[in-house]
Amino acid sequence: MFELTEFEHVLTALADRVVPPDWNTQDPSVERGKVVFLLGAGCSRQYGLPSFVELLTYLWEDCLHRVPKPPLNLEHLRDKLDPFWQAQGPEDRRRMLDFYLGPRRVNGRACPGYLRLARLAASGHVKAIVNMNFDTLLEDALDEVYPNYRVATSGS
Repeated sequence: MFELTEFEHVLTALADRVVPPDWNTQDPSVERGKVVFLLGAGCSRQYGLPSFVELLTYLWEDCLHRVPKPPLNLEHLRDKLDPFWQAQGPEDRRRMLDFYLGPRRVNGRACPGYLRLARLAASGHVKAIVNMNFDTLLEDALDEVYPNYRVATSGS
């Protein structure tokens, strides 16, 4: 029997409330596009990606060639790594992150939870997906199922 992960269980429960059993129904009483999903780190961790603190710890060990002393405080890790990180060029930073987050590690096209969410978006049942993750698993799944999706970003 197939065992659902926590993310897939929650997504399935929500989807069952939003989507009727017949996804292709033309029933005018079925409201589409009213749901907004907010994704956080737990969605990607189940597929083997590190949390933000874990990622900073790995970068610390790789870049500073030592293990940080406990307790591993997010602000401390970030503040101590920042000068090193800023000194790297964009390609070096991308290469370092790709080692921990890139497709050689896991691809969203192979993540059932993300694929299900992408299918909900493609079918018009989802108004928006707010993704707080720093990986590309959602984008990978959308590329597979719904290649014409739109991305809105806000950056500095």
